Amino acid sequence: MTFQIQAALLAVVLCVGLICLFLRFAPAQASLSEVLDNLGAHRATDKPADINVDESVRGKVGRRVLPYTADSTILKIPRSDLAILKISVPYFLGDKVLSALVGLLFFPTANLALTVLGNGLPWGIPTILSLGAGAVCFIAPDIEVRKKAAAAREEFGRSLGAYIEFVALNRTGGVGAVQSLERAAAVGDSWVFRRLDEELMRAQRSGQAPWDTLTRISGELELPDLADLADIMTLTGEQGASVAVTLSARASALRNAQLSDELGKAGSSTEKIQAPLALIGIVFMVMLFIPAMSSIILGSS
Repeated sequence: MTFQIQAALLAVVLCVGLICLFLRFAPAQASLSEVLDNLGAHRATDKPADINVDESVRGKVGRRVLPYTADSTILKIPRSDLAILKISVPYFLGDKVLSALVGLLFFPTANLALTVLGNGLPWGIPTILSLGAGAVCFIAPDIEVRKKAAAAREEFGRSLGAYIEFVALNRTGGVGAVQSLERAAAVGDSWVFRRLDEELMRAQRSGQAPWDTLTRISGELELPDLADLADIMTLTGEQGASVAVTLSARASALRNAQLSDELGKAGSSTEKIQAPLALIGIVFMVMLFIPAMSSIILGSS
């Protein structure tokens, strides 16, 4: 083994070793925001439900990294997207760090194996490629979380229309405001209804008004339609207003908005399909035109 191969192998081992040592012995100090939250008197009611501590490799790595990134102005953590997907922040950060580490080590490791076989590239090329791969792998979890959160919000909006209808039916039947929200949440078995049921049960145990809980959830998960429901139910809870008709109208408006959105997406998909079809038609015409032109050219010659 040549000196260059030994040096490259030693560099890779040292990088991995230093990262592992840092993650193992770095002090798990609390960030400033966590300290201030712990000093708050109403932390239990103002904060979302705690997500179970993740003991996976990603969770452990993320908990070591979190204190150094929680107050960062450069690294933006999509907390609302993670909240609606029920993904903990440490798991998300650990996923980003480990993905970036894989991207950084892939090309140098592959080039080291090629060098051992005698077909290695100059080390400047895998170094540049590793930096690019590390950056792409570091950003990839953000893109994945954003797409999944958008799909989850869309599904939440569709289920919310049915939930509001159930609440309106309960209010029409003379059921109280709090009981209407809780009974409607217990009807469905999808993750949206289960999530609403969990939050309402938690509000009941803590003595918090359910519409206040819905307002908090709408802000945490970025669900404006849920905030509208909370505002309507606040009128019932605080002023005793009968809002069954308002709820039905809100559910109908929500369904109409979703239908318009679906029609817009369908029209956009149709337009996208037309371009390949037009291209196929052009290719077909060219295929018919070429033999005819060939016959004319050969006949004239």
